[in-house]
Amino acid sequence: MLKLFLESKDAIISTLAIVNAPVDALTQEEWDVVREVCTVLESFEQVTVEISAERYVTASKMLLLCKGLQKITARHQREVTATTHKTSDRVGGHSVCIHGKKVPQNGI
Repeated sequence: MLKLFLESKDAIISTLAIVNAPVDALTQEEWDVVREVCTVLESFEQVTVEISAERYVTASKMLLLCKGLQKITARHQREVTATTHKTSDRVGGHSVCIHGKKVPQNGI
Protein backbone atom coordinates (compact mmCIF):
# COMPACT_ATOMS: atom_id res chain seq x y z
CA MET A 1 0.00 0.00 0.00
CA LEU A 2 2.81 2.42 0.83
CA LYS A 3 4.54 1.53 -2.42
CA LEU A 4 1.43 2.58 -4.37
CA PHE A 5 1.21 5.72 -2.25
CA LEU A 6 4.82 6.54 -3.12
CA GLU A 7 4.28 5.80 -6.83
CA SER A 8 1.29 8.18 -6.79
CA LYS A 9 3.20 11.00 -5.09
CA ASP A 10 2.76 13.56 -7.87
CA ALA A 11 -0.93 12.76 -8.31
CA ILE A 12 -1.54 13.05 -4.57
CA ILE A 13 0.20 16.41 -4.32
CA SER A 14 -1.65 17.74 -7.38
CA THR A 15 -5.03 16.51 -6.16
CA LEU A 16 -4.55 18.06 -2.72
CA ALA A 17 -3.68 21.37 -4.36
CA ILE A 18 -6.61 21.28 -6.80
CA VAL A 19 -9.32 20.35 -4.30
CA ASN A 20 -7.89 22.72 -1.71
CA ALA A 21 -8.09 19.95 0.89
CA PRO A 22 -7.77 20.89 4.57
CA VAL A 23 -4.97 18.30 4.81
CA ASP A 24 -1.32 19.32 4.75
CA ALA A 25 0.76 17.65 2.07
CA LEU A 26 3.76 15.62 3.17
CA THR A 27 7.10 17.40 3.28
CA GLN A 28 10.05 16.12 1.25
CA GLU A 29 11.53 14.65 4.44
CA GLU A 30 8.30 12.74 5.08
CA TRP A 31 8.31 11.40 1.51
CA ASP A 32 11.91 10.26 2.12
CA VAL A 33 10.77 8.41 5.25
CA VAL A 34 8.02 6.69 3.25
CA ARG A 35 10.64 5.67 0.66
CA GLU A 36 12.90 4.25 3.41
CA VAL A 37 10.01 2.34 4.96
CA CYS A 38 9.15 0.84 1.56
CA THR A 39 12.76 -0.25 1.13
CA VAL A 40 12.79 -2.03 4.50
CA LEU A 41 9.35 -3.59 4.11
CA GLU A 42 10.11 -4.91 0.62
CA SER A 43 12.32 -7.65 2.07
CA PHE A 44 9.60 -8.65 4.52
CA GLU A 45 7.12 -8.85 1.63
CA GLN A 46 9.43 -11.16 -0.32
CA VAL A 47 9.89 -13.46 2.69
CA THR A 48 6.14 -13.50 3.34
CA VAL A 49 5.42 -14.45 -0.28
CA GLU A 50 8.06 -17.18 -0.13
CA ILE A 51 6.65 -18.66 3.07
CA SER A 52 3.06 -18.38 1.87
CA ALA A 53 3.86 -20.23 -1.36
CA GLU A 54 4.62 -23.46 0.49
CA ARG A 55 2.25 -25.68 2.35
CA TYR A 56 4.88 -26.82 4.86
CA VAL A 57 7.84 -24.59 5.52
CA THR A 58 10.89 -26.35 6.94
CA ALA A 59 12.72 -25.01 9.96
CA SER A 60 15.96 -24.76 8.00
CA LYS A 61 14.30 -22.51 5.43
CA MET A 62 12.76 -20.35 8.17
CA LEU A 63 16.16 -19.96 9.83
CA LEU A 64 17.74 -18.84 6.54
CA LEU A 65 14.95 -16.37 5.80
CA CYS A 66 14.99 -14.93 9.33
CA LYS A 67 18.78 -14.60 9.26
CA GLY A 68 18.54 -12.79 5.93
CA LEU A 69 15.95 -10.36 7.34
CA GLN A 70 18.18 -9.71 10.35
CA LYS A 71 21.14 -8.88 8.09
CA ILE A 72 19.06 -6.59 5.90
CA THR A 73 17.58 -4.68 8.83
CA ALA A 74 20.99 -4.42 10.54
CA ARG A 75 22.53 -3.03 7.34
CA HIS A 76 19.71 -0.51 6.97
CA GLN A 77 20.12 0.55 10.62
CA ARG A 78 23.85 1.12 10.06
CA GLU A 79 23.11 3.23 6.98
CA VAL A 80 20.57 5.33 8.88
CA THR A 81 22.99 5.78 11.79
CA ALA A 82 25.83 6.79 9.43
CA THR A 83 23.57 9.31 7.68
CA THR A 84 22.49 10.75 11.03
CA HIS A 85 26.11 11.19 12.14
CA LYS A 86 27.07 12.85 8.84
CA THR A 87 24.20 15.31 9.28
CA SER A 88 25.30 15.98 12.84
CA ASP A 89 28.89 16.67 11.75
CA ARG A 90 27.75 19.07 9.00
CA VAL A 91 25.46 21.08 11.23
CA GLY A 92 27.86 21.70 14.09
CA GLY A 93 26.25 22.76 17.38
CA HIS A 94 22.85 23.58 15.90
CA SER A 95 19.76 21.45 16.22
CA VAL A 96 19.04 18.99 13.44
CA CYS A 97 15.64 18.10 11.99
CA ILE A 98 15.38 14.32 11.61
CA HIS A 99 12.14 12.85 10.32
CA GLY A 100 10.29 16.05 11.17
CA LYS A 101 11.54 16.32 14.77
CA LYS A 102 14.14 18.80 15.99
CA VAL A 103 16.93 17.08 17.87
CA PRO A 104 19.88 18.90 19.47
CA GLN A 105 23.26 17.64 18.25
CA ASN A 106 24.13 16.13 21.62
CA GLY A 107 20.80 14.25 21.54
CA ILE A 108 21.73 12.29 18.39
